[in-house]
Amino acid sequence: MMLIVDFHARAVISNDTYAYIGYAKLPSVMAAYDPPRVPFAGDFGVINDVWGLPMLPCVYGPLWVAGMHAAMSGIHSLAAAFAAMRAIDATALALLCGMVLALTRSQPLVAIIALNPAIHNLFLADTHNDILAIVLVLAAIISLRRGWLIVGIAAIVAAGLVKITMLAVGAAAVFYQRTPGARIVALAIATLATVAGYWIFSGHMYFHAASVISAHEDLWAPRQPTFRSDLYTGARVVLVAIALAAVFLLVVMRSLWPGASWGFPALGGHVNPSYTLWALPLAVFAPRQVTQFAVALPLVTTFLYYAISLGPHTHGIILGLVGLIVMVGADALSLLRRPAVERGVSVRPAGS
Repeated sequence: MMLIVDFHARAVISNDTYAYIGYAKLPSVMAAYDPPRVPFAGDFGVINDVWGLPMLPCVYGPLWVAGMHAAMSGIHSLAAAFAAMRAIDATALALLCGMVLALTRSQPLVAIIALNPAIHNLFLADTHNDILAIVLVLAAIISLRRGWLIVGIAAIVAAGLVKITMLAVGAAAVFYQRTPGARIVALAIATLATVAGYWIFSGHMYFHAASVISAHEDLWAPRQPTFRSDLYTGARVVLVAIALAAVFLLVVMRSLWPGASWGFPALGGHVNPSYTLWALPLAVFAPRQVTQFAVALPLVTTFLYYAISLGPHTHGIILGLVGLIVMVGADALSLLRRPAVERGVSVRPAGS
């Protein structure tokens, strides 16, 4: 029933889907990073109404752009394009559920992922592409847990070629390498291969596009008289520090801090509601964290929707970030209060 609603949604909260379709309908992968000043024809013309002419340069990876080109090659209407995007993300959700089951062995946890209204809204109705990258990160975790080193590194690289930020999230997969040196080498190889992939498939254009977008004036914050940029920046700095600390502890010391995964959404260019799914890969190392993640997700994303809202109440984004910080702090206190032995067991994933 939820899928029926997803596929028949006539409106989207985010305009990202129009960008996804637009990049997929350009002549080539390279063109996505330097869009031509040629308007789309037919009902695809609405893409220019939303994203301008030319469109803003693409900041997604070449693997994702190439995949969308293939998926949209036979699509000739905007409605069909929306249906195709939603079908892709519905498939990704099914894969996500299967991987959560493989990692946690918990059917109830799979149920609260599969029936989560925030996930359906963000990734099926609104078709955000983060779910594809997270599926690849979970595939890397499963592969490295089974000792498939080359497959695991390839999955991390593939996730990075969807969104380059996934390299930090994908670091969770190297947990299964036994020595610090092996973990550092695995992550370094994945990073170098990802950067090389960007250069091979897009030349310098991706990095130029990323610099253009990062320098582009925010579309929402400066126009909001109630926006507190100091609070927003401060909260983001705290969350980024938490995320980087978690990655450092995991890669260098093989110490898991699953609750710190709530810091990952701040690693993007700005804090978008869809980025909250980035918390899942580290959370799967502790089933209790998956429960927290799934139950908190609708509330947190409701606050974070203010990040892309043109309404006057942008204090909601601050509340969302503070909520993420509170969840990290509560988890850290809970972990410290447990006996050392229990603390160690509680963060070891099944099969480790």
